[in-house]
Parts: sequence; structure tokens; C-alpha cells
Amino acid sequence: MRIYCTPKRAITMVIFLAGTFWTYDSKCKECVRRKDKPEIWESWTWSTEMVMFLTVPVMIMVLNMLIISEIRKSRKIALNLQRILFKTTATTTMLLVVSCFLILTTLPVNIANALKNSFPPGRIHNNLLDINEDPIWRAHLIYYEARTIIYNVGLTHYVMNFYIYLVAGDKFRRDVLIMLHCKKSARNQSRIHTSSETIKMESFCSNDTF
Repeated sequence: MRIYCTPKRAITMVIFLAGTFWTYDSKCKECVRRKDKPEIWESWTWSTEMVMFLTVPVMIMVLNMLIISEIRKSRKIALNLQRILFKTTATTTMLLVVSCFLILTTLPVNIANALKNSFPPGRIHNNLLDINEDPIWRAHLIYYEARTIIYNVGLTHYVMNFYIYLVAGDKFRRDVLIMLHCKKSARNQSRIHTSSETIKMESFCSNDTF
């Protein structure tokens, strides 16, 4: 990879992509996206979104399935050798659920983002009633609302992994309970220590008074 990924080639690729998708607008005095070749931008959007939100999750799922296959093979070998068997159902379930949940939450985000150019906003109106009656604006607003919901659902795969591990993973759940129990025990010990110190101080003050 180091042979192909050189600083010179990286700079050349960045300049090529910038010149392909962007141009300088002298009126606005800023770089804007090219509008003369929308099919190139659309193809680029679909390809990059598919790589990030479809290819990567599918690869994760395939690798998890290979791991599950190896776990089952090792289980069969251990069974033939009459060794101690460990429960693998929870691990298998956890890997499959995580992979499927990742695909279900990221693939709709990919599709929604790729369809962005298909629902552009309409002309600017001075009256809001004209916007409501404009079919282009109505389609854009419906798409924007749906995309917002899809994005929020897609963000849950960052949070829900913890709960998936907690439900499907016995060892993970046990370690979390142990950690919470240790913190609870430490808090209780701190309270006991504080209360004992308070009792000692009160006893000392009462003896000093008499």
C-alpha cells in the first residue's frame, strides 16, 4: 500500500477531485458545486455512500459469520475430544444481532442521503402559503422530515450496542453487574466510614463538654 499511497499521488488525487466536482464562482467569490454534470456527482454520492454504509456493514456481518463458523468447528472438535464445552449460543446471537442491527440502521441513512438531489427545494416565495401549495416544496419538506427521522434512528446503532451486549452477552452482563456492585459497595463503605467518623466526633464533643 505504501507504494501506491504516496504524498504526491494524494495531492494529485485531491486536486483532480476538487476540479471535477467544484468550480469557482466569481459573483459569489466562493467555490460552488458544478451543475453542468449532475450525473457525475450523483454517481459519486451513490458509490461513496454504498461503500461506507453498505459494504462495510456487510463485511462486518460476513466476518462475524466466519467467527461463528470457527466457534462451531472448535465446539465440534472439543466434543470429539470429550473436553469441557463452553456456551456459544450467546456469542453467536450477539454477533448476528449486532451485524443485522448495524445494517438496518445504516442502510436507510445511505439511501436517504443519496436521494438528496432528487428532492431539491423550490423557488423562494415571500408567502408561506405559496410554499405549501408548491409541489416541489411539499416533496422537499416531506423528504427532509423523513431524512431527519432516518438519521436519528441511524444514530441509535452507536448507543444500542451497549444494550445488545448487555442482553445477549452473559460475560459482559456479569462484568457490568460486578462493576456496578463494586461501585455500590464502595459508596456504602464510604458512607459507613463517614458515619463512624461523625459518631466519633460527636462522642468526643460530648465528653469534652462534660
